[in-house]
Amino acid sequence: MLSLVLIIAAVCLVTSAAWALWRYPARLTEDAAAESPQGFIQRQVRYQIAFGALAAIVVVLAHQLSPPERARMFGIGALASPVQMEAFGLPHVDGVSWVQGGCLLTLGFGLATLALVFGSLRNIQNWPAFFGKFGFWVIAISAVNALSEELIYRGAIIAVARELWEPSQVALLSAVLFALAHVCGQASGFAVVTGSAVVGWCLAIVTMQTHGLFWAWCAHCVQDVVIFLSFLGAMTDAMHHHDAAQSSGPVA
Repeated sequence: MLSLVLIIAAVCLVTSAAWALWRYPARLTEDAAAESPQGFIQRQVRYQIAFGALAAIVVVLAHQLSPPERARMFGIGALASPVQMEAFGLPHVDGVSWVQGGCLLTLGFGLATLALVFGSLRNIQNWPAFFGKFGFWVIAISAVNALSEELIYRGAIIAVARELWEPSQVALLSAVLFALAHVCGQASGFAVVTGSAVVGWCLAIVTMQTHGLFWAWCAHCVQDVVIFLSFLGAMTDAMHHHDAAQSSGPVA
């Protein structure tokens, strides 16, 4: 039980550090809300490097605290493992593997996230130019962010807690810690925290059933791509309105 307490404490400390890492640069600007898309990407790159280093520390600690056979939890996993639908409260269906289930999960989470942030994305006037300018950085940042969070909130937690608790309890712990991470995260608010709890619970179940992080990372990454695009879309729209207001103002 001491090992579980230690890993939970480490995850909470890393979460607090991540909040500070993200919010501190914003305090150095006069108006963080007026941040440009280019500035946002630069800040993301610096943040992801620091957050990735924190995730690596948590992984090393989890390796030390968990049995050797649990080390594989940080790998890709068995992608064709059977889907145990009972864990999701669904009827059992023979012959369904996580090859199909993982694709459906990724698509479902991506579409659900798209529906939530559609208002920010619909303001983008020229999608080819917008994606050509920001697409690479959005995908790279999303992939790294999703990997770091999955290593912390799924891999480390499950590797240590799985020996002590039942799967449902482990999934609940992962969901709670993942939800708390979004209380003061880049995206926050009641809806975000609640949705993060649901996502965290589902991804913990997937990780335990496949004994790896691939499908959890994949679904998480697609969600982050949509979210970061919405951030940039909102910033681009705000800058467009700001420039329009300045150009239509009286000339001294």
